[in-house]
Amino acid sequence: MSLITDNSSFRVLIVDDLDDNRMLLRLDLEDELPGIYIDEANNGLNALEMLRNNNYTLVLCDLMMPDIDGFEVYKRAKEIPHNYNLPFIFISANQDHNMAVKGLELGAFDFLKKPYDITELILKSRNLCRLKLFYDKQVHLLSQLEEANLKLEESNVQKDEVLRIVSHDMRNPLGNMIGLAQILYDEPEQIPEDIQGISEIIIRSGENLLTIVNTLLDAARLESGKIQLNLSETDLIQMIHEEVEQFSYSARQKQIKLTFICELQNAFITIDEPKIRQSIANLISNAIKFTSANGTVTIQLTYDNSNYLIDVLDDGIGIDEKSLPFIFDKFSSFQRTGTKNERGTGLGLSIVKAFINLHNGKIEVKSSVNTGTCFRIYLPDNSNNLKKDSD
Repeated sequence: MSLITDNSSFRVLIVDDLDDNRMLLRLDLEDELPGIYIDEANNGLNALEMLRNNNYTLVLCDLMMPDIDGFEVYKRAKEIPHNYNLPFIFISANQDHNMAVKGLELGAFDFLKKPYDITELILKSRNLCRLKLFYDKQVHLLSQLEEANLKLEESNVQKDEVLRIVSHDMRNPLGNMIGLAQILYDEPEQIPEDIQGISEIIIRSGENLLTIVNTLLDAARLESGKIQLNLSETDLIQMIHEEVEQFSYSARQKQIKLTFICELQNAFITIDEPKIRQSIANLISNAIKFTSANGTVTIQLTYDNSNYLIDVLDDGIGIDEKSLPFIFDKFSSFQRTGTKNERGTGLGLSIVKAFINLHNGKIEVKSSVNTGTCFRIYLPDNSNNLKKDSD
């Protein structure tokens, strides 16, 4: 590294009420430390104003000035937070040893008497500037470390909450499956209708468990960056219709009208079908979860400006304005409880957004409390340009 590059990081403030003194100091510094940046203040109060508004690596301060002396400049400067570790060198024609002692007792790094030795001034100025820059770097790194630790602590708390929710959500379907399987085992002479009903409940419970496990696996893959797109031509209309049919039972259970609206004749698109299917399923599931009895959930497919638009609308409990910016965040502190106290892992929407982004699409949301919510997915009709490997 050249001297000019090194010295260009140095920012020095010269404080002296005499123009000639400031000029001589400037010339000495610029001659011996090329590239250095220098500001000048012709009195103590002017210096304090500059110290409030700038970050310096060193202050070279005269002692005796007409308004306030150098000691007072030092004391007031240290009350400004960003100057707490700013080094001062006092330079004075006063030969009183006690003045030098007082300056050092205040905390100044050095006290030079006029006429000063140029070599000594340059070496001390350079070393103190480097020390200040080194300290600032350490403070910055420490701040980053503290911020990272705080985020890690918050993430651990959020993950613990997710695990608690997942454990709770898995317990119910597991209990259903074990209990119903025990009935079939203990009472093998069941009538066909009862066996079919029990089997349906076991299947739905197993599907709920599979959904939870897949969500956690998807989150882990996205976290590691090891996730691929497996593209294929897909009939978007058929796929959405199948998902609507899949959730028809859940909607009926809550007395919700579930509708799919599409006026397109065909909608073939090259996508990773399982990922888009999962994204749509998540949005439909949420819409049902947060809509009360006798409400409506509508899925609409349209085409505009080379994009397939998939809208999932409900007239449910909605999302408050303050929470909207955070709903796609992983492990977000934003959590809602469904109209029948349903809970989620808090990962679903973050996964949906990640999957849509992998397809070069986007997802938007509009909502108002007690009015309803609309999620809109934009899927570009240019999927042949997608990378097969999202890495």
